[in-house]
Amino acid sequence: MEHHCKRYQYEMSIAIFTNFTYEETLLELESMNCDLNLVKVQTLDASRFSSSDYPVNQLRNMALSQVRTSHILYIDVDFWTSEYLHEILSLEDIRLALLQNPTLALVIPAFMLFRQCREYKECPEANIPNMPFTQSELVNMLNNRKGFIFDATNKGGHGSTQYAKYFNQTYGTLLSIDCLKSNRYEPFLVVRYCHDLPPFQQSFSGYGKNKLTWMMQLIRRGYTLSQVGGAFLCHYPHLESRARQAWNEAPQKLQVGDKLRRPSISDGNLNLALYKRGQVDQIFVEFRNWLETAIPDQRKIPFCEEAQDDDAKLWIDRDSEATVKL
Repeated sequence: MEHHCKRYQYEMSIAIFTNFTYEETLLELESMNCDLNLVKVQTLDASRFSSSDYPVNQLRNMALSQVRTSHILYIDVDFWTSEYLHEILSLEDIRLALLQNPTLALVIPAFMLFRQCREYKECPEANIPNMPFTQSELVNMLNNRKGFIFDATNKGGHGSTQYAKYFNQTYGTLLSIDCLKSNRYEPFLVVRYCHDLPPFQQSFSGYGKNKLTWMMQLIRRGYTLSQVGGAFLCHYPHLESRARQAWNEAPQKLQVGDKLRRPSISDGNLNLALYKRGQVDQIFVEFRNWLETAIPDQRKIPFCEEAQDDDAKLWIDRDSEATVKL
C-alpha cells in the first residue's frame, strides 16, 4: 500500500474488511503516506461475518458506490500495478477509444510472482524485491522462472487474454480479444462507470465464481474487450485465505491426491450442501439461468472454437436438479 500511495496520483475507492474502526483505518493509511484527498475509504466490520465467509462482492460494490470518475480500473488488493499503468491509460488514443465506445472494456494482463521462500509462510522480505514494476523486470521474472502468467492451472480464468501476443504489443496499443476460451474468464478491467454497469452479485461470498459472474453479465450486455500493451498487474504471493481453504473442503470420496474430482451419480448422496463448492455451484446455476432469462443476449464476442467445457467443472448439472443430491 505504501508504495502505491506514494507513487501514483489518481483517485482510489477502497473498501476494507477490518476489525479496526473507520478512524483507525484512516490513521493507518496516513502512516503509509497516502493522500486521503485522493483515496475514498469505506470499512466493513469483519466481526459480523464468519472467518471463511468473506463478503468480497459486497466490498466491490461498496468501492464502486464511491467512484467519482468516468472510468474505473477494477483490481483486487493482492495485485500490484505496473509502473507506467496510469500514464498508459492516459494516452490520447486510449482515452479516445474509451470515449467512442462506452461498452469497451480494457483488459490489463495479469501475472504472478511465485513465493520466494521454500517454507510455506509469508516472506515479504524475499517477495517484495522480486515484484516487477517495469516491462524489463517482468521479462526478467519470467525468464528466471520466478513467476508466470496468472493462475495458469485455471485455464478458464485468464486464458482468453492473448499472452503470446502481449510482449509484441507496442506500448499503449490495444489488441482486440475476438473470442473467449471459457465462460469463466475473469480479467481485471478498465471500464466506463455508469448506470449500465451491472453490480457484482452479492449472493457470492467467500471464494469461487464471484468475479466471473460479473464478467458474464458484461459479455451478455454486449461489451467488447481489448488488452492494453505495456501495462500489467502482478499478483503478490500470499498464503491461502480461510475462504480458499473452505472452498477446497470436500468429501473424502472426491479427493484424488491433492486434487478434487467432480461428483458422479455412482457416488451416492454426498450432501454437497455442506460444502462451500457445492453451495456456490448451486447459486451459480441459478444465477446463469436468471441471466439467460432476464438479460437480452447482445453478445458481440463469440466463444473460440477450442473453448473449454465449463460445465465439466461444476459439482451439479445445470440441466437437472443436481448431479448429486444437494
